[in-house]
Amino acid sequence: MEYINSSSADLSEDCIQIIRFRSNLVERALNGRLIIPDFVKFTKIIQKMYEETLPITTGANADCEFSRQV
Repeated sequence: MEYINSSSADLSEDCIQIIRFRSNLVERALNGRLIIPDFVKFTKIIQKMYEETLPITTGANADCEFSRQV
């Protein structure tokens, strides 16, 4: 909160309240300590996997004990 308070960014009171309410999440994001630290890179990898597998039209649906339980 000290960083945000000292910032020259023009934040509305609503924004500040949201940040205060989620201060742990904001602090972890600012310090790169999220579960997925580089979310942009992560989403690019997922997008690439999707694009590479999208043209695959062969194969059959899974048929295993787990899929019947879900």
